Amino acid sequence: MQNNDFLSEEYTIDTPENVTFGYEVVDIGSRFIATVIDTLILIAVILVLGIVTLIVLAIVSDVSAGLESLFSGQASEWITGVIAAVALIVYFGIFWGYYIFFELLWNGQTPGKRVAKIRVVRTDGNPVGFLQSAIRNLVRFVDFLPTGYGIGLITMFFNKNSRRLGDFAAGTIVIRDMGEVRLDDLVGGSAALDSTRNLAPRKESGDGPAQPTISATMAAPTLDTDPLLAKFTNIRTISMSDYELITDTVARHNANGVPDSVISRLATAIATKLNMDAPSYGSRANTKFLEEVAEAYRRFN
Repeated sequence: MQNNDFLSEEYTIDTPENVTFGYEVVDIGSRFIATVIDTLILIAVILVLGIVTLIVLAIVSDVSAGLESLFSGQASEWITGVIAAVALIVYFGIFWGYYIFFELLWNGQTPGKRVAKIRVVRTDGNPVGFLQSAIRNLVRFVDFLPTGYGIGLITMFFNKNSRRLGDFAAGTIVIRDMGEVRLDDLVGGSAALDSTRNLAPRKESGDGPAQPTISATMAAPTLDTDPLLAKFTNIRTISMSDYELITDTVARHNANGVPDSVISRLATAIATKLNMDAPSYGSRANTKFLEEVAEAYRRFN
């Protein structure tokens, strides 16, 4: 479900659990900055490969000229044509594969998007997969026509979520990178946050409240193999602030101080940062997922 205000830069999603997520839609300017950076990187890579191709062609030409008895003039031209064709295929693969490779590696970000602090996600809020990334980047060639992303810019200008044709074809949208996950973002504002905090009972011990603990019964990691870390291969994307938010929210939820909807939103937000599908619907599944993430973070650090 999208925000109906034409001037709004927010894109909202309603989940089957009636939990609403809000994302800041990226404007054309931010996408332009990301595109310029990615284009400059691609140009540099292609220039280097072009130089390498010229060197290879020169070597082949010299070798064929020195071995005229083995290479006729037509054979030399044929070899040169094959090298040129292979180079063109490689150039195409780099231009197309560059975006797919980084969007899958960095959870919807390329080097340019990372600098601009934006990322591409599916319209349902989940991370992009290979199919979505492949489609949106194949259609990039159409968006580029007639030159300088002419069609893409026109398309982005006339829709409030700044989506180009590739985004429409792949079912994706480019949003502002959410950075750290905050509890007030999950519960819908400072007033809701204060209300949630007041509902969360804490046990007092000594000079201050006891620290929340979770996953106390989880098995200790081994030196050789750790299935939990293998499950969360992108655990490095979780920051200390994320970890503290997870442990605090789960502790409050277990004390009936945080509603299930907040746990659901937090689980989905953390899953997005980990480039994973959101956990199964249900409070217990979301809580278990967050507990495992926290435990994996402790083991990783």
